[in-house]
Amino acid sequence: MLAAFVIHELSHPRPWINLRFAVNGNMPLLLLFISFFRFVLLSTSYIIPQYLTTVQNYRAMEIGGVLKWIALPQFLTAPVVATILRFVDARFIMALGFALVGCACFMAGQLTHDWVGVDFLPSQLVQAVGQSFALTSLVWFALKHLQPTEIFTFGAVLQTGRLFGAQLGTAFVQTFVRTREQTYSNLIGLHINAGSLLTDQRLDDYAQAVAGRSVGQPEAAARATALLARSVQNQAYVLAYIDGFMILGFAVIGALLLMLLLRDPPANIEQTAARK
Repeated sequence: MLAAFVIHELSHPRPWINLRFAVNGNMPLLLLFISFFRFVLLSTSYIIPQYLTTVQNYRAMEIGGVLKWIALPQFLTAPVVATILRFVDARFIMALGFALVGCACFMAGQLTHDWVGVDFLPSQLVQAVGQSFALTSLVWFALKHLQPTEIFTFGAVLQTGRLFGAQLGTAFVQTFVRTREQTYSNLIGLHINAGSLLTDQRLDDYAQAVAGRSVGQPEAAARATALLARSVQNQAYVLAYIDGFMILGFAVIGALLLMLLLRDPPANIEQTAARK
C-alpha cells in the first residue's frame, strides 16, 4: 500500500501529497529536526519518570509534581522567543534551544542513586527554556517554507515527523535502557561472590533489618538475598538511565552539526535576490 501510494503521488499530475516538495530544499532536514525534537523529549517524559518509579518508588502523583517544572516555565519563555524571532534568524535560536536541551541531558546525566525529584530541577529548568527556544523557532522557520498550493503536503510532513519521532524514540530509548540495565546487572553481579566477606556482611545487615518481620532465620535470609538482588538491579538501572541521558545529549550535538546544512527559506532567498 505504501509503495502504491508513492507511485501514485509521483505519477499523478496534481498529487494530494507532493513528495517532490517534501524532499526539496530544507524540508527533509525540517522533517528530521521535528522527529528529533520529539525524540529528545523522552529525557523527561520517559527516563525521569522511570527512574523515580523504579529506584525511588515514586507514585504517579509525586512524579507529576516533579515534571511540572518542565512545563510551567514555557508559558513565560514562549512569548519571549516569539518576539525575539522577529529580529533574529530562526536558525540561531533553534541552535541555541537544541544546545540548551543537550546541556540539560548532560546535567541529568550526573545522576546518582541518591537523587530525588528536586535534584532534577536545574536540568528541567534548562530544558524547559531550551524546548521553548527550539520548538518555537523550528515551527517559525518551517512556516517560512509554506506554500499555499502545498499546504496538505506541508501539514502531512510535519505531522509525520512528529509522530514518527515519538514512536521511534520511545522504542529506541526503552530498548536501550533495558539492554543497558541487563548489561550492568551482569557486570555488577560479577563482583558479588557467595562466601566473600563483603557479601556476607551485607546479607547479615539485610537479615537483621528484616528479622523482626520474618518468620525464622531462613525467611530472613531469603528476604536478605532478595534485597541484595534488588540493590544490584537499582544500581544497574541508575547506570542505564545515565547512559540514556548521555546518548540523548550526544545526539543533540549531531543535530547541531546538521543545522549547518539549513539554507535560507524561499522568502529570504527572494528578498536577497530583490536587494541585489
